[in-house]
Amino acid sequence: MTTAPIRAPHRPARALRAMSATPGQATRAEQRDLFADTLRAEPSKRGKPYSERTIGAYLDAVDSLGRWLTTTGHPDGFDTMTVAQFNSWKYVTRLPNASAYAISRRVASPI
Repeated sequence: MTTAPIRAPHRPARALRAMSATPGQATRAEQRDLFADTLRAEPSKRGKPYSERTIGAYLDAVDSLGRWLTTTGHPDGFDTMTVAQFNSWKYVTRLPNASAYAISRRVASPI
């Protein structure tokens, strides 16, 4: 008898939280919504629509990046980031020798 592998439950996509009225954070919220809408409208490379679970995972990473930008004093939207800033965020959120699941949990957790 075989059993199905146990999968960790994934949180559903979170609704936008109320954010302070800084222009950069408002811009990021708009860009996040646009990204989510694009994922819902575009098929994946396999030709199928992205699942809400996948979109939620991508939005968790976007939220993590937004929190990191706020804590590091970057006041603008995602479109004004430099490559160096993005690489710094990737370095901060990585875990050496970690599984893909551990990394996705790290990205989804608050900084």
